[in-house]
Amino acid sequence: ANYYISDIFFVVPNTVYTTGEQIEFKGYVYEANYSDNGTLVSASVGRNGYPVNLTMRHKSNGTYVSNYTFTTDTIGAFYSNSTYHYNYTKVPAPSSSGDYIMRAQYIDGNNSIKYSEVEIRIINQTIDSIKISPDKSTYNPSETIKVNVVAMSILGDKTKYINNVTINGSLRNNTKGVVQSFNCTTGSDGKCLFGITAPSSYGSYFLEADNFKSYSFLSVIPFTANVYMK
Repeated sequence: ANYYISDIFFVVPNTVYTTGEQIEFKGYVYEANYSDNGTLVSASVGRNGYPVNLTMRHKSNGTYVSNYTFTTDTIGAFYSNSTYHYNYTKVPAPSSSGDYIMRAQYIDGNNSIKYSEVEIRIINQTIDSIKISPDKSTYNPSETIKVNVVAMSILGDKTKYINNVTINGSLRNNTKGVVQSFNCTTGSDGKCLFGITAPSSYGSYFLEADNFKSYSFLSVIPFTANVYMK
């Protein structure tokens, strides 16, 4: 065989990441083999054992910030570390915010560089919005209130859920006196779910996070029962 027609590409699930967040991706290398007279020697298939170089560089000035090497598997695929590919190399997002170019490249059988590029944006792990809510609006005294807290960063029309954020909050009465205090740390989905005990006194209450950056209402009401007589 005298020359090759090749292709490389990869995909990322998101185009916006927070600083230091793990970037997951998957890519493929395909190559077809031809003789000098144009006769097909081998059709385009995924190539096994090819080294693929992945770099990240600033879009603005071209400065490289990271460099990794991956090897294609039996179907020509290469991966970063993820839930499904936990033995592979981890690729963290850059530590500084800005626009970056991810580039995957390899050298084909013609000794030519083939590459594919994806643009991503990195943002600081700031919180633009917090939401706190109970699982329902009314409770009986001493019943468990399931509280859900979400931390988000918003960029244009994209919402990014922020992990590892500690949020302080409280349950307060209708004069905003503190009845219970709590804190939680968001998980990988930007959420934390926990339970607190409803007050023993009837009335309306506030459920608030980070000094009323977000709040919800709930009520504690008497027990009710239906009695049927024959």
